[in-house]
Amino acid sequence: MHPILYDFGFLSLKSYGLMLAIAFFVGIYLAKREAIKEGIEGKHIDSLSFGLIISAIVGARLLHVIAEQPAYYLKHPIDIFKVNTGGLAFYGGFILAIAYSVYYCVKHKLGFLKIADIISPSIATGIMFARIGCFLAGCCYGKQCDLPWAVTFTNPLGAGETGVPLHPTQLYESFLGLAIFIILISIRKFKRFEGELFLILLIIYSVMRSFIEFFRADNRGGFASLSTSQLISIPIFIFAVYLFIKKWKESKEPVQ
Repeated sequence: MHPILYDFGFLSLKSYGLMLAIAFFVGIYLAKREAIKEGIEGKHIDSLSFGLIISAIVGARLLHVIAEQPAYYLKHPIDIFKVNTGGLAFYGGFILAIAYSVYYCVKHKLGFLKIADIISPSIATGIMFARIGCFLAGCCYGKQCDLPWAVTFTNPLGAGETGVPLHPTQLYESFLGLAIFIILISIRKFKRFEGELFLILLIIYSVMRSFIEFFRADNRGGFASLSTSQLISIPIFIFAVYLFIKKWKESKEPVQ
């Protein structure tokens, strides 16, 4: 665990913030390169990316504050703005970023599903890098276990539990992001309809994120035995599967 990579005295370089920045820059680069191949001007990806970064951070922070630690932030409202210390809920950022993307595509008369396919591999790499940041910061930690790959955090400055072996749930999800990225770029040339990559991303991530949630030990919010992320994953999975089947059938129908 290395929550602070370097302390300059007046400013400290936090690993979580650095990995988040890397996630955005790599994602923008990949999306822009693919957009140009698809005949979309790179300036659209630049403009869209700026809005996506803002909406993703705002949405991720809001969901974390509202659903996961509302009592804490009611007592410490100023901490809501300390994003660099961690506390971003992926689904909050994802949902708000998608909403902004729809708005941008409608405004500039771009096909949303086509854009969604272009940025889907970037989302996967974003998950991969961001979760490495979580691992370095110690947040989003797992339950205690005695598995050979268990990790024990010792840095008192970290955000997670220290001194006991834990499931490296951050790395589980980082590997998930890498796996999704490989799958998406492998099938990209063979897709049958616009939005296929995006829907595959939704299906795989919603299922695997729900599974990983069972090994998380940090405050997850939610209802009954399901965490907030699991509750959100269910409708996302149902919607994505329904739309995938619908689009698949339409792609196989003969052109009249």
